[in-house]
This record gives sequence, C-alpha cells and structure tokens, in this order.
Amino acid sequence: MHIIFKTYQGDFFLQVQNRNQSLISLFIQNQIPFNSITLFAKPVGRDTLVKISNFNKSLSELAIYYQEIYIQPDRNINYEALINKPIVTENIQNPVSEYLFNDDDKYIHRLMNVDDCRKYTEICVENFLSTIKINSTTTIVVGISGGGDSNTLIGSLLKNGRIKSNQIKAVMMLGIPDWDKGLERAKKICSKYNIELETVGEAKVAELLKYNGKESWVDAYERIFKDDDLEIIGTLAIRLALEFVAKKNNSDTIILGANLEDILAESFYRLRQGKLPLPFPIRKIGDFYFWYPLYKVPKKILDGCFPLLSEENYTNRYPSFMLGRVIPYYLSQMTSNILPGSEFDLVQGFQKLSQLNQEEVFLYDDDLEMYLISEIDLESRYKWKEFLGRE
Repeated sequence: MHIIFKTYQGDFFLQVQNRNQSLISLFIQNQIPFNSITLFAKPVGRDTLVKISNFNKSLSELAIYYQEIYIQPDRNINYEALINKPIVTENIQNPVSEYLFNDDDKYIHRLMNVDDCRKYTEICVENFLSTIKINSTTTIVVGISGGGDSNTLIGSLLKNGRIKSNQIKAVMMLGIPDWDKGLERAKKICSKYNIELETVGEAKVAELLKYNGKESWVDAYERIFKDDDLEIIGTLAIRLALEFVAKKNNSDTIILGANLEDILAESFYRLRQGKLPLPFPIRKIGDFYFWYPLYKVPKKILDGCFPLLSEENYTNRYPSFMLGRVIPYYLSQMTSNILPGSEFDLVQGFQKLSQLNQEEVFLYDDDLEMYLISEIDLESRYKWKEFLGRE
C-alpha cells in the first residue's frame, strides 16, 4: 500500500517502517497536521477514489482494503519547505548536549560540549547586559537554587566584566524540602566563583509571607490548596526572599534564571487568558527591577553547562499536576520540536508585545498585602487568609 501526501508543490510518498502503527502515528512521525487534511483511498482492484476516515486504524488493516491512500491538505502552503528539510549534524568531541537550529534551507543538529554550552549562554547574557547601564557600585541580588538555570547564571554574568564579583549577592530561599536539596549544588557554584551565598530560611520566609500558622507554611499550603503545585507559592516565596535581601543591601536589582521555555510558557499562559505577556526581559514589581538575562537560552543548553549538577537536580524533583501550568509548558517545549527555530521567533515577538504592557501591571492589593497581576476571586481570597492563619 502506498501513502501519498498530495501537496500543491508536488506529491510525496511516506515511508512506512512499521505496518502495525496507526495512520495518525505516521502523520505525527512525518509532522503532517492531521486535523487539516482529508483522506482519499483507492480500493484494491478499483480505480475510483473513496473518502475515508478513522486515523486510528493500523496500516496493516487498511492495506487489506486499499492499494493507495492520498493525503489532501486543506491549504496550498509549502509543506516541503517545513517538514522535508535536511538535517546536518555537526560532530564534536565530548558532547554533553545537543540542539536543533534552523538555518534557512536546512536544520543544523548541533552537538555541544560543556564549553559550547557555556559560550552560547555567555553570549546571550552579554547581549542582554549590553543594553543596560550598570552602576559598578550597585549590589545585584542573584537568585540561585542549585538548578541548571541558576547554576550557569553567575559565571555568565561575570564573564564580560560588566558586573564584578563583589557586586553580586547570591541568595537561595529555603523551606521547600525538595528544593532545599539543591543547597549543596548552589554552594559549589558560589564557591567556584568566590561568591558568598546567603540563605533565607523557612522561618524568615514564613515571616515574609505573613504566615502565622502552627505547622510549616509548606504543609499548610499543601493542606489548604490541595490541587495546587508547590511552585505557585514557591515562586512567591523566592521573590519575597530576594526582595528582602535586596532591600537590606539598598538594592533594587534582582536577577532570575528564567530560561527560554519558562518565558514562552508564561507568555502562552497569558495569551490563553487574553492578556499581553508580562514585561521581559526586565520587569518592575513594586520597588524592584527583575532581570531575565537567560530568556533566549533553551534549558537543554543551560543544563549542558554543568551536566552532572543538572542531572542531580532532576533526581530531586517532584511531579507537577496543574494543567494550567502543564499546558503552556508543553506548548513551549513542543514549539522547537514541531518547527525548530520558531521558538526564538516567538520569544522575540512576545518580548515586543510585552513592552506594550508597561502600565501598572502589578497592582498592590491592600487586603492581601501583596502584588497581583489580576483580580482574585473571593473563594481564593478566603483560602489564602485561611492559609495565613488570619481566619
């Protein structure tokens, strides 16, 4: 049985490697948009075409009835230019990571060693820093967690000399057990660059959250917000801890290690809500400016900068269940897989859109005593106050 993709630029035969696979798996394998095609088939022993459906049937089952299947797309776009591009692999010694880049008429499968990953990251950070006037006497607070992103951040910030080591105040928030396992990794990174690491412990974080309960704030959150991931309160706790240290050091500048996929996921989430992306690569929350110098660096490349530490970090993670987080992150991960290179175009477009979103994005809520990006429903307000121990 022949399977033919009939495009307006020409017909293409799909190569079948497994006759037991379903038709839809063959489409996915060949990156054919199966929700935008119609199927016609030529039955065995006949020359007339019939329209067929059911993507889930196996190829071996279909071969009993049809000698040819034709895939008719509903657009006249040049599919060949997108899904039939050659992939050229660049081989190197001791690769620890790899990434597929778009290069006009071909894809470059770039194998990368540790030095390649670090150099790529350093260039992206330098491009970011070159757009900013940096005061050499200003203290800059850098969030570090022992994860792949922040592990790479300090070295990249110091590489070009725009920021001095005595300016950096590395800070790690403690209190979430799985996250706390990254403390030794964070210490190793800070020691490597002769940077002192300051930790903000569980008790101080509880104070910053204005939490008054008897149990740990983590246990209380998991009990009251049963369906939420700990990242929800964890990211708030990190921000409060970093702001606390910044204020203590008369600084208004905080750097975070959000990577390309983080920013894409956040932007997708905002678009699904019908809202502009939050400002990046710099955003202002209250009195503080948050910098995101890694916003153009894929996580896979960041992990390649310190591969053993990154692998250790992944073994300490716990599962995430909230679809509100899962969907935008999955979209951000799949973007580069479906169409390599489009992730960089998207983040650039989102960045331009985010600059239209500068007017009082974060508003202070006097009732909850915190900055919000949107109104919170009454039920959530009551649950938050219950968590804090106010009611």
